[in-house]
Amino acid sequence: VLRTPTGLGINPSTSDLWIADTGNERIRQIFSQVGPNQNHRVFCSNGFECRVTLQGNGLQGTNRVAVIPLSQECGEAEVASFQTGIGRNPVSEVPSASYIEKTYSFGLLNMDKTGTFRLCFCNVGSVVYSVRTTCEDPGSYIKDAGVLIVTGPDEDLNRPIHATAGLPFDLPLFGNALSSFDRIRLVSTSQNCGAPGAALSSSAVMDLGKTDFERAIGGLSISIWEGIRVQRLGQYRVCWCRGADDDSRQMPCAADEEFRLAVLTVSVVGPEWRQESLRMGADQDIVLRGNGFGAGDRIRIVDGDTECGSVMAANFSMAIEPMGKVPYNMANMIGNDRAIWEGVRIRFFGKLNVCWCGARDGCTEGSDFNVHALTIATIGPKTHPTQKLSATIGEDTDITLQGANFIGTEKITIVETYTKCGSFYSNLFTTTVPADKRPVGNPFEVTTDRVRWTKVRLLKETIFRVCLCSCASPLCCQRGEDFFVEAALIYAHQPGQSQVAAQELADYIPHELAKPDVPPQLALDVPPPTSWTTVPKDLPGDVTFRVKTRDAPAHAGTKGPIRIRVYCDDFGHFPAHIELVNLSAGATQEFSVPFVLDEPLRPYGIEVESLTHDAWYCEYIEVDMHWRTPASATQFVHLGSNRFACNSWAVWPAQRRDRPPRELTDSSARLPSQDRILPEPQVALWERRFFELDPCGGCFFGFRCEEELTPEADREKIALTSGGAVLPMHSRGVCRPVCGD
Repeated sequence: VLRTPTGLGINPSTSDLWIADTGNERIRQIFSQVGPNQNHRVFCSNGFECRVTLQGNGLQGTNRVAVIPLSQECGEAEVASFQTGIGRNPVSEVPSASYIEKTYSFGLLNMDKTGTFRLCFCNVGSVVYSVRTTCEDPGSYIKDAGVLIVTGPDEDLNRPIHATAGLPFDLPLFGNALSSFDRIRLVSTSQNCGAPGAALSSSAVMDLGKTDFERAIGGLSISIWEGIRVQRLGQYRVCWCRGADDDSRQMPCAADEEFRLAVLTVSVVGPEWRQESLRMGADQDIVLRGNGFGAGDRIRIVDGDTECGSVMAANFSMAIEPMGKVPYNMANMIGNDRAIWEGVRIRFFGKLNVCWCGARDGCTEGSDFNVHALTIATIGPKTHPTQKLSATIGEDTDITLQGANFIGTEKITIVETYTKCGSFYSNLFTTTVPADKRPVGNPFEVTTDRVRWTKVRLLKETIFRVCLCSCASPLCCQRGEDFFVEAALIYAHQPGQSQVAAQELADYIPHELAKPDVPPQLALDVPPPTSWTTVPKDLPGDVTFRVKTRDAPAHAGTKGPIRIRVYCDDFGHFPAHIELVNLSAGATQEFSVPFVLDEPLRPYGIEVESLTHDAWYCEYIEVDMHWRTPASATQFVHLGSNRFACNSWAVWPAQRRDRPPRELTDSSARLPSQDRILPEPQVALWERRFFELDPCGGCFFGFRCEEELTPEADREKIALTSGGAVLPMHSRGVCRPVCGD
């Protein structure tokens, strides 16, 4: 009961009435409503427990609170829905005696999309739409209590980021209120985020400095970790740690449980590391297993102590025999789960590593071959140091070779030192070994680490080579090149002269072996495409044509002429054109021509026309345009450079029946000593062809330009790195492989 009230007050935001009850020495509050106040703003972080505290009047234990999408209004019966990704939704209070403040625990948040959501309140037993509600239906939550703002990254686990082993890629996180203090770990899918071990990135991550520290670029809505490289194929997940609290103070991100939220998945293709044993002295296939193989893949076989990705990884080990197939180029066979390089020969004993490069723009440096794909254990005799044996002239002796994993089909010959193992005559025994004392056929005794031939006799005092062939096929070991492994040296000495034999062998200097050379490897330096703008009239300019002729076949070049004209947007030609002559196979040649326009024109392609019977195999044509400024005759404005991929034959006329056979020349005269008629190409020919600008800038052979949407992460990255000066395109051109490359 009020006693002597002396004053009234109204809260302007809630409309609650306050009364000064002077007689009772109390201040009385009369609430304007029963239920929660409006306009609550509550913050929770994705991946963490979410507790929401509401103030109001008459709050009861039977009340319930729900989170719904912000696009919906509380009480919209027809469209209302509970927000997913929340541990408990809706929820009742955390028990308390207060009727003006209640706390509700929504559990752990694992939300695909962070942002702002609506808080709606329901009173169990109240009448909603003429029905007493139990608060099970989303439409019965009719009271708007404010908003829940979920910070942190979005969870995007169903759209993996695709990467290639050894090649850099970016990890973009989208979300709300992201911080430079946030941290991530890239772990295998066998490692659960938040479980023991989650604070350590996978051992397959090649540079932990790229993943385990501060993001490279970002803002409140995006964080990007750049240049991530993973060495092994497989499936990975990204675990996120919240790096800043609500007051923007840094949090440690050191414990496993702090990396509790899985936000991304990464799918890495490439070779699967394994071990294999290969025979010395036989053509062997290098087989890589895995997925995502293509024609751009390259390998290097290096010594076992050479690390993949080091400078030395650009060269082949001396263990690879140059007389075989040095596998510096694309694989002979490419499938969904394997790539095979055929006919590789190994001439040294020991462990070898196969280093793989999956770059599509060229593998030119040792750092490109940074994926350890295969470890090779050789089968055959030890070669380092060279095994040195001795025998007494005229007496039977055994030839025993030490090694590993012998199979029992090895063959040897004995030759004098002027005959090198692997040379034309190395399959023939020296005549100083009697025919009935030659170790012909398989060895007499075989164990895993030793083979032995018995009753061998030598008749000359000199040093002999033991040349080995270990091919298992009965058709092998017939030619001299099959016996290219120098398995041992034997010194045949006079009786009682074993010490002399030992000294002779010690002083012997073996012949220098040929290196498995690699031709220069060129990167596919496709320039970025540029937009040719309108060229003004009355200003002198230059057009430069850089023309690349295919390097195979040898007659890909032409005497010409080949006419090239720049096409414009009104279906007219530039006044300048050029006729190319004496184009050589494999060469990149440059030609320039000046121009002055009578009216402004905008180029958008080129027209190429053959004016000769001498067919030309064009790889690409690159066109560079400049014009001089009015202020200076020496100052140029660069209009841009564009490349047009040809990869086809041009000849006049294109129909074979309408032109004479093509003859071999030296670009000026016939060569009478050779067959002068060249074979016809097996592909379609053309006389005149138009090449339009494409967004890729010209793709290389085996690729075609396809237009696709630019990923959101790439658009955001361009905007961040350019400071907003460059507007990212929503589509882009990408060179995609043809026929599975």
